[in-house]
This record gives sequence, C-alpha cells and structure tokens, in this order.
Amino acid sequence: MTRLRRPRLPAFLTLLTLLALSGCESEGPDKNTTAPATLVFAGDRLPLGLLGATYGETLGVTGGRTPYVFAFDAADLPAGLADQSTATAFGLGGVPTAAGTFTIPLTVTDADKATASTVVTVVVAGSFDPVGGWSYHTLVTVANGGCDGEEGDETTYGVTITRTGTAVTLKGLLGDDANQVAGTWNGNRLTLTGTYPEDGGFTTGTHNLVVYTPNLMSGLEDWDWGPIAGASTCPVSVSRITATRTP
Repeated sequence: MTRLRRPRLPAFLTLLTLLALSGCESEGPDKNTTAPATLVFAGDRLPLGLLGATYGETLGVTGGRTPYVFAFDAADLPAGLADQSTATAFGLGGVPTAAGTFTIPLTVTDADKATASTVVTVVVAGSFDPVGGWSYHTLVTVANGGCDGEEGDETTYGVTITRTGTAVTLKGLLGDDANQVAGTWNGNRLTLTGTYPEDGGFTTGTHNLVVYTPNLMSGLEDWDWGPIAGASTCPVSVSRITATRTP
C-alpha cells in the first residue's frame, strides 16, 4: 500500500510556523484550567469536650485553594481551649475548664480570597457515659454490588448500650436484641464491630461513632452483606448513623 507523504516545508518556513504556533498557544487563559470548588465546611459541630480531659479536634473544609485562614473571636472559645488551626482545617485544643454550650461564628478565607462562614457549636460537659437507651437512625449513603440501589434507605429503632470499663456492647440492631456489635469507648468516640442476620443473610459492620453532646452521637457504619456470614456480595457500603439518647 502506498502512503501519501506530506510535502516538506523549507526549513525557514518550518521555523516560522513553529514560532507562530507557539505564540498562539501562549495567548489567553488555559482552557483546561478548572475553577476551584466552592468552599464548604465539613459540618457545624465539634465533638464533645470533657472537663479536665485533654481535647484536640478539627473541622475540615473542602473546595477553594489552600492554605486556609480562619477568623473568629477568641472570646467565643470554651475556657481552656485555644486555636490549633492548620492550613487545611479549623481546630481547637487544650483542657476545658468550664462546662456549657459554646457557639463560635467562623469564617474561612482561601488563597484566592474566597470565603465561607458558619457557626460552630462545641459542648463541654462534666462527664459522659454511653450506657443506656438510644434511638438509632441509619441512612444508606453508599451501596455496592448486590445492594446497589439501596441508597436512601432509612431505618430507626431502639438500641441499648452496656459497658464494662471501656468495653462496650450495643444490642438491638434492627430491633432485635440478639443483634449486637461490640468494641471500645474512649472519651468522645465509640468503635463497634459485629456480624448479625439481616434480610435472609448476614451484615458485617463497623460503627464509628462520635459524641457531640451527652445525648447525641453520629457517625458512619462501614458494612457489607452476604447470603452467608463472611461471603460478601455488597462490599464497601456505608450508612450514616444518628443516635439520640432516650429517657
């Protein structure tokens, strides 16, 4: 097969052509440049603080361009806590010395001078114990494999938490006391794992809960489901959990 050959340009014309193309490409903005996403705070609460206990928590930001600069009135901070913000997150640290509910008007400014504002709530309590009854609300946010399409499914039921020292058991998942997860409690965090029957198969999940007030916890359950225990057909699925203490 005979290939058509492109005619060769004289050397000086080739050089001029390259220079012209180079000049054209350098003019104007880069069409591939994408504007940074809008600045958004990851929430409007920081986890619970306990009197006399070392505290160190952060609230992240997405969008814009780092570094971020955070502006607030230091007089709004809980007594004993100080600014520990970084170039990527707002943070407070120290040892709380006064109980109460504190609200902190907060503004973030990014490297391009874009801004976003919120009001952050921090609760400091004298103590916290997870033992007792809780209303447990779950919302599926990611469902993979055989569970694809379950996003948005919601369930609410009552659970009970017991503990021995820092070893914690939560029973009553899906309204059945036989369904339990167990793990540890550390200050304002609970981490619980377990396998329990659900929908003719078995769910294996890890519940990571953050305490925001003595009566409110929230977090995520990383779970999978399979027709038999240990045989997952819905890997790397996620539910959001909101738990409120019941009388």
